[in-house]
Amino acid sequence: MFVRECRCYNPDVIALQDVDLFKEFWQPQLMLLGYDVVYFQRTCERKRHEEGVAIAYNKDKFQLFKTVQVEFNRAVDAYYESMNAELRDRCMSDDVALIAFLQPWQKDYIRSAICFTSAMLYDGDEIFPLDDEVRSIQAQYLTERIEKANAEFQLPVLIGICLQDEPSSPAYHLMRTGRVQLR
Repeated sequence: MFVRECRCYNPDVIALQDVDLFKEFWQPQLMLLGYDVVYFQRTCERKRHEEGVAIAYNKDKFQLFKTVQVEFNRAVDAYYESMNAELRDRCMSDDVALIAFLQPWQKDYIRSAICFTSAMLYDGDEIFPLDDEVRSIQAQYLTERIEKANAEFQLPVLIGICLQDEPSSPAYHLMRTGRVQLR
């Protein structure tokens, strides 16, 4: 079904989350459709994972010039002082994001390179259910990593994300406005 949709819509860039069977299915299928693909598998600090995130881009329209991998487990290190032990444990979700910097081959196609991100935020598991606080921390960490990676280029940013949050949630607010929600 997805391959049919790609043929029909012919998108220039695709963000995928929860990608499993990357080498067996996704990479060959997308390459047959004319895409180059970058992939980052979830980390395995909490448990073993087979899935990850991917960014596919039309190789006739774009060239990749930089990628940055984001491990959301590192948010614990970044915000360690402000977290209690229970929150640190909840934040170890093995979720990841991938940032790709794409330059168009032709200047008349798109005037600027773009910073394109595919991210999977924590969506709950058998140990911890969906957690607004963890997702908010991950969203904040993601925006900081994008800012840092894009600092030297200042390119337009596009984010493909599986965001299962209510519009009133802290993660949704941060992704929509770029600011942490006031309590």
